[in-house]
Order: sequence, then structure tokens, then C-alpha cells
Amino acid sequence: MKSRLYDKLSKCCTEDEVRSEFARYFKFKLNTKQRIDHLTDQILYEFKYDKNLKNIKVKSRTIAQTLYYIRKLKYGKTSKPIPRNICIVDNDEAFVFSTVSYKSFYTANKKYDWDRAASHLVLF
Repeated sequence: MKSRLYDKLSKCCTEDEVRSEFARYFKFKLNTKQRIDHLTDQILYEFKYDKNLKNIKVKSRTIAQTLYYIRKLKYGKTSKPIPRNICIVDNDEAFVFSTVSYKSFYTANKKYDWDRAASHLVLF
């Protein structure tokens, strides 16, 4: 009998394991081009390990990281479309949200330093 995804993810010990197990479960080949955890035309995936996504600071940092990637798709040198949704997956939980809901953040917004790497984002 096939194990449930949660059971498989709960045994992961790293972010790479979470990403690999998720891809194996849903039978897709990971596309990590553009330095994104996984990207399809419909969904941008960001995988985490052992984060408390219920914590507002952790959640907002992770959302900011995905918006950084969306902005790179919008203004970068790629022909990839901006996916309609973003899915953030942790070994313990996940959530999906619409990309368009955050459009005012990733478009020509001068309030944010978009030159900083997503892994160095600091929220005040």
C-alpha cells in the first residue's frame, strides 16, 4: 500500500529530502532552473525543512523569497511565464496561494531591495 505523503515527508531530515520525496510522490521531474526549488507553468514550489510556517515571521520570509523568484521571472532573461500559484511545502505542512494576490509586491516596486539574494532577505 502506498504511504501517505505526510508520512513520507515527516521522515525527511533535510530540505533536499523534502523536495525529492515530494517529486517522487507526485511523479514529476524536478525543474530547478532559475535557482528555484521547482517550477512549472502553473506553480512555483518552494521547499523547506523544519520551519514553523505558522510563525508569521517565518511565513512572511518564505513568501518574500518566492516573490523574489517571481520577480526574477517577470524581469529576468527567461521565457518562462509567471505561474498562477505558489506552493510552499515543509516536511510538516504546506500552503498554496495565488501569485496575482501579491502582484503589487513583485512588480516595479521601489520600496524593496530586489538586488539582494532571496536567501538574505531581512524583514523589519
